[in-house]
Amino acid sequence: MKIKILITGIAGFIGSNVAKKLLKKKNIVVYGIDNFSSGYKNNIPKDAKFIKGDLSDKKILKKLNFKCDYVFHFAGQSSGEKSFEDPLVDIKNNSLTTINILEYAKRKNVKKVIYASSMSVYGDSNKSGYFRESDKLKPKSFYGISKKTSEEYIQLSSKQIPYIILRLFNVYGVGQDLSNSKQGMLSIYLSQALRTKNIVVKGSLKRFRDFVSIDDLCQICEEII
Repeated sequence: MKIKILITGIAGFIGSNVAKKLLKKKNIVVYGIDNFSSGYKNNIPKDAKFIKGDLSDKKILKKLNFKCDYVFHFAGQSSGEKSFEDPLVDIKNNSLTTINILEYAKRKNVKKVIYASSMSVYGDSNKSGYFRESDKLKPKSFYGISKKTSEEYIQLSSKQIPYIILRLFNVYGVGQDLSNSKQGMLSIYLSQALRTKNIVVKGSLKRFRDFVSIDDLCQICEEII
């Protein structure tokens, strides 16, 4: 029996890599959806069944007329810095997409929704700089707020839709978009080093961050199903 998986944001860095990893298994069929707001057509694996569309528009549910066993929800705006430019874009691309994918999951009796949240939901709530899952959520960006809100929508739907929330730290690796100067710490610094040989650090030099390899994340996603 084939396992059917829907990946939102399949044209993006994370979505495309997870899709390629899962498609290596012969018993998995991957469906993908993207509106190319930040992803690229060339990223989409040729074996994936692709639907072009904007998940923030409820009309897209008419195109999602197939049943999947699992949904990996990676679609959304992913820059804390960019979220301050237009908070409504964050609501549209993060919260509304989540509400609509939950509606799809409910209609199709999806076994589980896996949501890519962010460590931005914590803000600076822990003075030690180390975060635990149980720490208070006090986001400091509109991006963090939209991720926290999406988590709450998912949690309130848990009686009907099983879920896993991944609070990801900085994900890095092959295929990351070096042209995006407002998202992805390592890709920003690498791009600066390659293009200008001068790295500009915004904020305190005493800050430290955790990083997650895209290969490790793909392995985690494979083990979830």
